[in-house]
Amino acid sequence: TQSSQISQAAEEKFAAKHLELAHLYLQYKRFSQALEQFQQAHNLSQKKVDITLQMAECYVEAGQSNQAIKALRSLLQSNSKLITPRLKLGLILYNSHMIAEAVDQWENVVRLDPKNEEAIRYLKMAQATGITNLNY
Repeated sequence: TQSSQISQAAEEKFAAKHLELAHLYLQYKRFSQALEQFQQAHNLSQKKVDITLQMAECYVEAGQSNQAIKALRSLLQSNSKLITPRLKLGLILYNSHMIAEAVDQWENVVRLDPKNEEAIRYLKMAQATGITNLNY
C-alpha cells in the first residue's frame, strides 16, 4: 500500500541519519554510542546486510571481535549465500587466530562464487601460514 511505502521511506531516512551519527561517533572512537546508533539504524532499515557489516567493523575497531563474529554469523544464518559478510567473517576469524574457521568461510565463498578473487587471495594467505594445503 502507498502509506506503508511512505512510512518505509521515512524509516529509511531516519536510519540514514542514525548511520550518519554512528559514523561520526566512530570517527571519534566513541564505540558504544556508535554501536547504539548502528543498532537503531538496523532496526529501522531494510538494508540489514550493509548495516551489519558496518556494525561488525565498529566492533572490531572497539576490540570486540567476538561480537563482530556473532553479528556476522547471525546474519549468515538468515542468508547463507551472502558473500561479503562471509569474506568479512573469515577475515575477523583469521585475525583472531581462528584460521581453520576462516578457511571454512572462504571455501564457502569459493563454492558460491568460484571466481571470487578476494576469497582465493585469502585462502592463499592462509595456505602461506602453513595451516592448510589447499590448491587454489
